[in-house]
Amino acid sequence: MYPQGQQQPGFNYAYGGYPQQGGYPPQGGYPPQGSYPPQTGYSPYGGGQAGPQVNLNFGPGGAPAGGGGFGADPTGLFAEKAIRQAFISKVYSMLTLQLIFTSVLIGMFVLNPETKAYFARSQGWMFLGFAIFLVTYLILVCVESARRSTPLNLILLFVLTFGYGLVAAVTSCRYNTQVVFFAFIATGVSCFLIALFAKSTSFDMTNCGTTLCLIGLGNLVIGLILIAIFPAKTASLLLAISGALLASLYLIFDLQLIMGGRKCELSPEEYILACVMLYTDIIQIFIYLLEIFSRLSDDS
Repeated sequence: MYPQGQQQPGFNYAYGGYPQQGGYPPQGGYPPQGSYPPQTGYSPYGGGQAGPQVNLNFGPGGAPAGGGGFGADPTGLFAEKAIRQAFISKVYSMLTLQLIFTSVLIGMFVLNPETKAYFARSQGWMFLGFAIFLVTYLILVCVESARRSTPLNLILLFVLTFGYGLVAAVTSCRYNTQVVFFAFIATGVSCFLIALFAKSTSFDMTNCGTTLCLIGLGNLVIGLILIAIFPAKTASLLLAISGALLASLYLIFDLQLIMGGRKCELSPEEYILACVMLYTDIIQIFIYLLEIFSRLSDDS
């Protein structure tokens, strides 16, 4: 026991005894909720802030997402390119089968002398083939459900190929076998060069659809004028040259529609329509080249 008012050794109470409850200083070392400063970075070496904090957002599969630079998400772009490449490969594969079938059909008609002589005299087969082609062409182009329904679209595409291939084969029977061979090689080379040009050029042909339609109408009017003015051979040669040039422009237009990346592009679901467009352009170029080589060989 210590006398009243006497302090215990080692303690220094201002008023004697134990301090009153609540005499501790108020807790105020922490800021109120919601008043923390924004986190802008942390330096492991001390010193507080160390620059802006990097915002890492990740997209599907753990790939960084964002607008550009670090954290950009190219997944959608890569997927779109993959879909477009698969679409182009599918169209070219089907087009190759169409051209192989047509080439075999032309070879069967032209290389057999008896068959060639028969179909050269019987032009009704060419009109039959054109009628088959025209009916199936209108169905595939105008009826969306028909060209998107499998296997109906494939059957119609085969019928169209047979019809227009019959037109090309019967037309080839009217010309010399050497002329047909030259036209066949020239068609392959010209279409390859046109495809390279359509892919590499910066000029957007898909923006000229209306212009191409007007050129086609103008070509028709000029053709009628040429027939009325020039002799038959000269007029047919000029018409064949202008027709081949016009078909080449249409081929560039259709190729850029299929390749994509331009103002207008074809939907990847329209692979049947793409095959129809390219196939008709190529066959038209072949038929025009037949007439050109035939007239040039007659003049020589």
